[in-house]
Parts: sequence; C-alpha cells; structure tokens
Amino acid sequence: MLTSTGLAPAPAGSDAQLPLDPGLAALEAFPDAVFVVGLDGRLARCNRHALSLLEHSGDALEGSVFEDRFVASSGRAGWFNSQCEPAGAPRQASRWPLLTCTGRERPVASCSSRVRLGDGSLALLLSVREADAPPSGASQALAVPSRSSPLSSAERSFALLVQSVTDCAIYMLDPEGRIVSWNLGAKRIKGYEEDEVLHTHFSRFYTPEDQQAGLPQAGLRTAVSTGRMEAEGLRVRKDGSRFWASVVIDAIYDEGQLIGFAKVTRDVTERKAAEAQLRQALKMEAIGRFTGGVAHDFNNLLMAVLSSLELLRKRMPPDDRLRSLVEIATRGAQRGASLTQRMMAFARQQELKTQAVDVAVLLTGMQGLLQQTAGPHIFLKMALASDLPRIATDPSQFESSILSLVANARDAMPGGGVIKITAAVETTLPRQLAGLASGSYVCVRVVDTGEGMDEQTLSHVVEPFFTTKGVGKGTGLGLAMVDGLVAQSGGKLVLHSALGSGTTVEMWMPVSKDESAACHLGGQSVQDVGPLDVLLVDDDPLVRANASALLEDLGHRVTTLGAGQDAIDLLARQARFDVVISDYAMPGMNGVELARHIAARYPGLNFILASGFADIPALPPGMTRLAKPYSQDDLRQLLHQLGKA
Repeated sequence: MLTSTGLAPAPAGSDAQLPLDPGLAALEAFPDAVFVVGLDGRLARCNRHALSLLEHSGDALEGSVFEDRFVASSGRAGWFNSQCEPAGAPRQASRWPLLTCTGRERPVASCSSRVRLGDGSLALLLSVREADAPPSGASQALAVPSRSSPLSSAERSFALLVQSVTDCAIYMLDPEGRIVSWNLGAKRIKGYEEDEVLHTHFSRFYTPEDQQAGLPQAGLRTAVSTGRMEAEGLRVRKDGSRFWASVVIDAIYDEGQLIGFAKVTRDVTERKAAEAQLRQALKMEAIGRFTGGVAHDFNNLLMAVLSSLELLRKRMPPDDRLRSLVEIATRGAQRGASLTQRMMAFARQQELKTQAVDVAVLLTGMQGLLQQTAGPHIFLKMALASDLPRIATDPSQFESSILSLVANARDAMPGGGVIKITAAVETTLPRQLAGLASGSYVCVRVVDTGEGMDEQTLSHVVEPFFTTKGVGKGTGLGLAMVDGLVAQSGGKLVLHSALGSGTTVEMWMPVSKDESAACHLGGQSVQDVGPLDVLLVDDDPLVRANASALLEDLGHRVTTLGAGQDAIDLLARQARFDVVISDYAMPGMNGVELARHIAARYPGLNFILASGFADIPALPPGMTRLAKPYSQDDLRQLLHQLGKA
C-alpha cells in the first residue's frame, strides 16, 4: 500500500488491484474530509480529516452503511439517493446533519462525485466540511497519471481516485517538480490542457516575483523535510490572470525513497475577497466609533458657542459692526455644526426623523435647486418611474444627500457634461447585495459622464475625510454622510465607476410601511409658557451653563446638576420640578437610566432627553427626545408642547 511514508504490504487475501488501499496517501493530501462510499451504500475508505470530523474513537468504520451510521435521523430520509446522481450528471451539493461516533450531530455541507475505481467499479466520493467553515467548493479527487509518467510505479496508486473532479487542481510531480499528471480541476482553474503542461516544471504557475524568490523550490524542500507544505499565495493562469491559491504539497515515498509529490490547489480568491471586505468593515466600524465620539464632543462645544451667541445677539447694543461680527461667528459655528452632523451621519449616530417620503415629489421639487447646484455647464435630467412607493428616511437628510451627490458629479465634470437622476422600484435576490435583505426597494441613481475613478480610489471613496478634490475644496465627508444615512435608513449605497466612464451612485432605500403623512413641529410660532421649575442634568459644565442661561432667559427657574445620581438624591428630598432635562452620555448613570427611574418613582414628571446620539435605548412612554445641538427656539417649542399637555 502506498502511503506518505512508504509502501505497506497489502493484507493477506486482498486484491492488490483494489484501488482503495493504495490511495490512502493521496486521500490524505485533501484539505477536506473525504469519504469513498460504494454504490451499495457502505463506507470503503476515508482520510484523517474525515476521522477527525467523525470524532473517531477507534472502532472499525469500513463496511458500515454510511446513511445509517453517519447521517442523523432528521436528515436520513432519501439521503443516499440524493447524493447518487447519474454518472456524468452535475455534482450534488447539499447540507445535512452528520452523526459522529460519539453520537453528536454536526451540520455539514458536502459535494459528491460519481467516480470509477481502478477495478472498474463505481463509487461515490464525498467531500465534506462543517457548514459554518469557509466554503471550499471542493468535491475532490486525484487525477489518473499518464501511462508514460515517470511515476509509473505509483500510477496504480492514483488510478483509484477521481479524474473528473473540477473544483480542485490535483496532480503529481516527479522529484524535480515536473508535472506528470493532470486532472480536469487543474484544467479549469489554471486553463491548461494536459499536453500543454506534462513534463514541464510546476513553477510556471507562480508569479515572476515568486519564481525569482525561489518559492517553488522552497515549497518542495519543505515538503521533503516535514512531509507536507501548506501555503497560500498568488498564482498565474494560462491567460496571465492571477488568482489566490491554497496549496498543499505532500511528499510521496515508496519503500523509503522519494518518488514525487502530490499537489492540491484550490482557488480561494472569493474567500480572500470576503476576508478583505471583513477587514474593511472592521476598519470602518473603528473609524465610525472614533468619529462618533469626536462628533459628540464637538456637539457639546458648538452648543455652548451657539447658545452664547444667541443670547449675546439679544443683549448687545444696536451696533452694526458688533452685530456683523456676531453673525459671522454664528455662521462659522453653524458650519461646524453641519460638519459635525455629517460626522455623526457617517458614524450612524445621528438622530433621524424618519418619515414616509414621496421620492418623486421631493426630487421634482428640488429640480431647480439641483440645476443651480450643478451650474450652467451641466445638463440635469430626471427619469422617475410612475407610482413610486414612499421610502422610509429623514427627508431633510435625504435632500442633503442628493445635493451632495450632484455637487460631487459636478466637480467630476469641470468641462461640462450630463447628470441623470433616476428612481425606480427594484427587487433584490438573497445575497445579491451584501448586507441587504432580499425584497423591494426604491433605487435612486445619480449618474454622471465625468472622469470616473480607478478601483483603488473607488475602494476608499466612502471613507471619512477621503477626497479626490483639491486642498480646501472638500471635507471628504460627503459620500460618508450619504452612506451613513442610507445604512441607518436600512438601505445600501452602491457605487460603480471606471476611469473615463463616469460614476453611478445607487441609493437602495427601503419602502416605507407607513404611508401616513408626517407632522412637523418646526416653523410654528409659539408663545412662552409660564415660568417652570426645571431640573437640568448634564456632566459637561459648558453645556450646563449655556442651557441654563437659555432657559432662564425664557423666564424659567433652573436647578443644575452634573450627574444622574445627584438628580435622584435631590428628587428624593421632596424637591418639586415641572420638567427634567438630561443629557444621555454621563458617567455612572446615563440619561435613559435616569428616565426609567423617574418614570417608576415620579410618573407625572415631564422628562426630556437631550442627545446627539441616535442609537440609544428606548425611553419610557410619554418621555421626549431633543436633538443636540439645540437652540432656544427648540426649547421654547418643546416646553410649550409640554405646557399645553
């Protein structure tokens, strides 16, 4: 019997031509659990990965009826027939519950191939791995070497295995690394016919850089010294394209003498791409957390600045020069607040006022503004489908996103061009767009005929502070803000671009389940309510001082505290207040915890939670949220509402 360490004698009475025994070494080269099952349903052979998957305890496995012993009862009905496709039919891929030797069920995924063994009999070859493992796509088998192969002594050892497998490149090398066998998987993955590669050196599949570094020879040396070499790297197909490969090289010995190598190559390009996407997602998540924290601190600072300027404007003498300076400072602070909102949007921490938005009405109403934004050298076109359903998003943020996309498209066409905005209902299939559930969406597209972007730029363009514009011409937060809004609304932002071919930005927005019109509080003229006793709780002394000044300017009596527990202690001393206004992010006890305590102990007490964060726990019924930074008018309207209630 051929093994990875030598040629073992066949058992007494065995047929030396039976192809199962001598194939054990080759089976061990497979990266997955492999079972060879006769068409009578009995297990003939398996590799070490299969023994590990079965949690093998040492009892005999060969000859067992596979379906009865290794398939859990919940998946047993019709299992074997489903695996045995007719010869020449496509492979079967399935998921089923494997029953281990210890009686434990393990969900697995498998691919099967009908193979012809060396004695002419047919068998089923199962490639199995746990269902939650990275997919190999591998129904695996070794190719039959050519009769002219220098490894003719090992030829019959590999005649037992599958030659028709297409998911793995499996072939033999002689001791010098020349190719002596070739299977259909190798042809599919690498692109070469058998007669094009036989007797050539396997280093032809390596990149020129790896060839120059001597990696092919180093791999063979490692296989000789340790018995096996496993690695991942870039390989080259016949057409010159590169792909990521997972490679296993096993040294094969016959009576202690090295006679060659068994080589298995899998195309893992898709897995590498998924890993890169995961790394990018983790990086963006970390940036988002950092950005959200910075934006929250800026919110507090800007609120102090804007509140002070608002009070200063009301109390300053009638001096036009002073008033002009205050206006300039106010506009600068408001621009900072706008920038902060974009940072919060990217971090998906802005508070959205989600409504059922009529896309057609909104975009049609913006057409004049959008044309002004695009400029006279840009031709703006709209094509909106009829009977569009409403989408669920914040209308003001959605308008800002469309304006930002049009501005980006304009900047990509300095010599003029066309911007086309379309909206239509489109349906996604499962896993069609990563991170987006299947179903119907309203897809809003902004298409330009500009310069376009290369792949590297496209991969970074949504990152915050990344910009393709010149210094001082952009914050690098436009697309980050759009991406944050779309994601926070439950949709997905998709970009398509190529150099010289323009850019298409797609906003896949969820259809609103609520078709009712939304109510707006802003824009109403309200009168101040009578003096209220207000308990103001905020750990930031600047915010606390300025909010107190705004409230006192409205005529209210204000008590300020810096911690939630202090508020609880004060309320417990029979203090009476009409309303409590609290920050959310505070050490010790946050604003929601304080709200829940007040709702349980003082159910008639009004409570307002002031925060710039969106992703916070729900407040008890009847309690109100106020977005930071807020103005004196915001406080006046909210307190007026509470006074009327």
